[in-house]
Amino acid sequence: MKLLKTFVAVALVLVLSSATIVREKDRGVYLFGISSSFMDTIAYFTTIQQLDTVQLTKGGVLPFLPNYSSQLENYVEVMKSNPNQTGTVIYSTSKKKIEKDRTKLLNRYKKKMSHQISIIPIEEFTFSPINPE
Repeated sequence: MKLLKTFVAVALVLVLSSATIVREKDRGVYLFGISSSFMDTIAYFTTIQQLDTVQLTKGGVLPFLPNYSSQLENYVEVMKSNPNQTGTVIYSTSKKKIEKDRTKLLNRYKKKMSHQISIIPIEEFTFSPINPE
């Protein structure tokens, strides 16, 4: 009986420590942005970016989400000289899921909405993590 209790205790420690390791491995958030205007047929897509220092809230929401959208809107309005932009940021902790979502949205904008797609490379625009201070 004592051997069984020891075995269960060791197994419990291993399971809990492996769960912690997996959680630390999946740190950060992957995101990309879309910016478009109702007065134009060009849609701007960013590349998928990873923000290592950002964590989702307990409810699974990206903190300061409107600020990330504003970063993209401001970039397109100023650097691309395209005013009246509406920006959207899509995020996930899974890289596979975010890649799938981006591909689906790209295809929707190209085919169903008949937009011209302009990809903004990571060298031109990167999202800056927002600090709560």
